[in-house]
Amino acid sequence: MHHCVCPVIVVCYPDDEVVVAVKEDEEGDEDMDRMIRNVPSMENLLRCRDLPSFKRISKENDHIALDHFVFQTQQSLKANALILNTFEDLEAPILSQIRLHFPKLIIYTLGPLRHHLYTTKKTSSSLSFFKADRTCMTWLESQPLKSVVYVNFGSIASMKGEEIIEIWHGLLNSKKQFLWVIRPNMVQEKGLLKELEKGTNKEQGLIVGWVHYKKIRDLLRRSL
Repeated sequence: MHHCVCPVIVVCYPDDEVVVAVKEDEEGDEDMDRMIRNVPSMENLLRCRDLPSFKRISKENDHIALDHFVFQTQQSLKANALILNTFEDLEAPILSQIRLHFPKLIIYTLGPLRHHLYTTKKTSSSLSFFKADRTCMTWLESQPLKSVVYVNFGSIASMKGEEIIEIWHGLLNSKKQFLWVIRPNMVQEKGLLKELEKGTNKEQGLIVGWVHYKKIRDLLRRSL
């Protein structure tokens, strides 16, 4: 939901209208279920928690990533057409709003791109910009059935160092072997990832920078 809805919100409203709503509604966790009413076609669907973290402005510097996103969206509106990784049946109301607000902009919906990649030709390539760690394949193959906890926060989320450490302690205390994917750019604290790797032996778990999910999928189903 996040990948499809949030970019469209900014495309429809490349100013601060939605940003203001987030500022007002995101005072604390108790407001996470509050509805955002100023996005046409999503008045009764979009909650504060449905927005990605970079749109929840709670600190002085939180607006930096959002400003960049809004700028890129404004630049895209100067184009003759937009290619979106979605499809009409999934987001018809939102796409209609884009066409309503920007009638001169041609919209091509080509998604889901990942599906096209794997159905149009046989390929082992990945859509990720991150280099996949292949050592986890051998490690997963050596684990007993249904014994591994798999942790992956995706390609966008960022976390504080203390949050990473708290999760790490939780995994160690679970006494379960785990495969944890931590992107190199997921935490800003330099050296933290290496410290976690040094503090985790292979009997406890494995921490890697990224994985090719399609390749390890069957192993995960066997080991999880």
